[in-house]
Amino acid sequence: MASVRIYEAIGLGEGELSAKAFKTALDDLGDGVKAITIHVNSQGGSVIEGIAIAGMIERHPARVTALIEGGALSIASYIVMKADRVVMSDDAWLM
Repeated sequence: MASVRIYEAIGLGEGELSAKAFKTALDDLGDGVKAITIHVNSQGGSVIEGIAIAGMIERHPARVTALIEGGALSIASYIVMKADRVVMSDDAWLM
């Protein structure tokens, strides 16, 4: 199973995850991947960049599971809702 991580704020600034970088990470998984786990611990960030990332997840042909490992806050919560399945522990945050 392939995996991608969103462990930073969403945006275009230094240390933030851009839609372009997320697209590169998805492309690096290759065409034959059937299942992807997206590990998430993000405070959110740029709505525009987040909507683009969410769209990529929604359109990806693989079965996508979002695993919230700490928090999916603000636009990061919108991103994980585009996964086919969302998994989180009782003490993780989704808001």
